[in-house]
Amino acid sequence: MIKILNKLISKIKKEHYELNENITFAYIFHICAIRLFQVIRGFVRFRRFPIFVGKGVSIKGKSFFKVGNGTTLDNNVDIDAFSENGVVLGNNVKIGANTIICGSGSLKVSGKGLKMGNNSSVGEYSYFGSAGGISVGDDVMMGQNVRFHAQNHHFNALDKSIRDQGVYQKGITIGNDCWIGSGVVFLDGVNVGSGVVIGANTLVNKDIPSNSIAVGNPVKIIKKRGK
Repeated sequence: MIKILNKLISKIKKEHYELNENITFAYIFHICAIRLFQVIRGFVRFRRFPIFVGKGVSIKGKSFFKVGNGTTLDNNVDIDAFSENGVVLGNNVKIGANTIICGSGSLKVSGKGLKMGNNSSVGEYSYFGSAGGISVGDDVMMGQNVRFHAQNHHFNALDKSIRDQGVYQKGITIGNDCWIGSGVVFLDGVNVGSGVVIGANTLVNKDIPSNSIAVGNPVKIIKKRGK
């Protein structure tokens, strides 16, 4: 049974995959039942196989949404894809339960949207405010409650309320092969290179070069990987 599942999962992921030998049959049956219902929902929604869709998933602006094979949208994911470039998820992406993705911040002006590369994942209760554009590379691992805010407010004028001064957008980019801890916050305009590790609860308000290890509020680069 394990060997059959290993072959099936490897075929779906298009890479070698082996289940832990200590997993019980009852546990495998439970997980397979969940995945079966998810793949049925995915086929009903997208008329493609395999895409895994959990309970309570909401997708607004479906014509602006593109999803790759093997991708999982877990329970209660809420996606509003309306934006210039849409919301584009690569192959084998996983969006954790209760995550919100907003392609635009307003109906008045369309945002830039989100692009997430192959084999990338984000944990539960995360948020992507993609009005200024968010680009996440391949093989990026993100923990729970990670937040992206690709938009900022003008606030210098004292004779106007802040809400009436409008917004500006620069966008956020994340390179390939990054590990981003739980609770990390990305502010508009930051660029993160490839191979970066960011510690939990870090506030990223400036660029981080490739292969850096960064932590803190605000972020501080503490060392380079491999040294």
